[in-house]
Amino acid sequence: MLNIVNSTQSTPANTQTSMSSEFSGSFQDSTSSQVTQTNSNQNDSQSFLNMIQLLTKELASARTEIERLRVQTAHLQEQLNQQNNTLNPTNPLNPLDFPPLQNTATTLLHSTPWYQPEKLQQIKDQLTAQQQQRRRLQRQEAAARLL
Repeated sequence: MLNIVNSTQSTPANTQTSMSSEFSGSFQDSTSSQVTQTNSNQNDSQSFLNMIQLLTKELASARTEIERLRVQTAHLQEQLNQQNNTLNPTNPLNPLDFPPLQNTATTLLHSTPWYQPEKLQQIKDQLTAQQQQRRRLQRQEAAARLL
């Protein structure tokens, strides 16, 4: 474009011919550069599109692999649970066959010695008597060794 202005100022007599030849040459240059730019932009767009398609395929395959691994993990977890159940079976007895121990437990709890002071005192006395008897026996043995 700058060439058109310079050629117009240098020869005022031949403005029409020089202007048209310069303009057509400049127009062809700019048109070819625009075509080259358009081709370059199309190539860039195509390469970006190809890259996006490739990445989309890779993402889809990664998602498929993740889902496959999730299914495999769930299957392995299920196998492990089944294996643990066979090695450590739960109580095979039917809980309905046995009555609850609530009433029996409270009865047994109140029959224990610490809820009955007389029984507790009797146990303490027995332990004290056994301890004293053991001490007497130890003293007699020690005296027999000395003599």
